[in-house]
Amino acid sequence: TKIVDEWVKQKPHIQQAPSLREKSALLFRMMSFYEKRFPNEQELNAQFLEIVNFVYRDESLQGSDLTGKLEPAFLAGLRCPQPSVRAKFFDIFNANVKRKLYDRLLYIVCSQNWEFMGNQFWIKQCIELLVSLAAWDRVVV
Repeated sequence: TKIVDEWVKQKPHIQQAPSLREKSALLFRMMSFYEKRFPNEQELNAQFLEIVNFVYRDESLQGSDLTGKLEPAFLAGLRCPQPSVRAKFFDIFNANVKRKLYDRLLYIVCSQNWEFMGNQFWIKQCIELLVSLAAWDRVVV
């Protein structure tokens, strides 16, 4: 994963760096391989999720084919058992969804494809997304 991490973080103008298409194919294969072969290896999974996190945070890669293909890995980051890793993915998730309750409910019910969550309960992520809107410093009357 360290070599792939370096490749993904290299900018495409470097001659020896893989193209965006090659990065996409490699990360997609790694994603399916890690989930099937090493589901209980938390350290290896965390390293891979750090690469995915970088892809989603990098402005030059946002909206690219790479982020679309890595959506299942992103959702795996949201259900990661390690709180620090999960929090990083939730920050990205929270920042990319509109901040109004109606818009978030619409996103949860209509826009997001939760099929990638597999056999996990995705309602936890939905509740967390809604609760993050709460204004904890205000009193409800």
